[in-house]
Amino acid sequence: MLRQMTHPATSTQTTLLRVAERLIAIGGVTGPSNREIIAAANVGNKSAINYHFGSRRGLVDAILAEHGEVLRIRRALAFEELTVGRATTDLFQLCRVLVEPYASFLADEPSQWAYLAVAQSVLEDPRERPETLPARFRDPLIPGLIDLMLAQMTLPTELAAERVLVGVGQVIASVGARARQQLVDVRRRSLSGTEVFSANLVDMLHGSLIAPAGARTLRAIGERAASEVRA
Repeated sequence: MLRQMTHPATSTQTTLLRVAERLIAIGGVTGPSNREIIAAANVGNKSAINYHFGSRRGLVDAILAEHGEVLRIRRALAFEELTVGRATTDLFQLCRVLVEPYASFLADEPSQWAYLAVAQSVLEDPRERPETLPARFRDPLIPGLIDLMLAQMTLPTELAAERVLVGVGQVIASVGARARQQLVDVRRRSLSGTEVFSANLVDMLHGSLIAPAGARTLRAIGERAASEVRA
């Protein structure tokens, strides 16, 4: 168990978190070394990251955990507001539940922007196993949200699942990239306005999920199914 999860955070831990989240947000999870983070934080103990967080992964998990609970609450509130009490679960509203809590961080403080960029980097890390992501992101509603989306789609199951998973990745990539831009140049925060950015991202996600499959895609699925039967 991480040290900071069992004891009140120390000033050194807080300093390391603030410095690390910005450096990792800009450079990625494999970017800045532990030595670079410790030097930038002006911490004398060269083993400070291992001492306070157990490991480099523990440091990243601490960044994700610090903001993940806020994200979880915002997503739960959005889900209740947009879906509870409706006769059917509308796919467009589910897209809003997915996108808007992430996008809301863009209107917050630099620490929240850093979280989005770090989350993007973790998601894109080829070493990361998909089954570990919901726990690391502290976002337990995502798997159920994906299931609800799939239930509203009429595409072949395989194709629907791929579209949803790609869509989730693109949403996180988009808000992460925007957050990184804001960290580097805060003036970019007003590029198109957070509300416009969020609404457009919802539209793009929804459009990708309801777009009909083309003849070439359906033919490829049919040909593969036929070859599996012959085998």
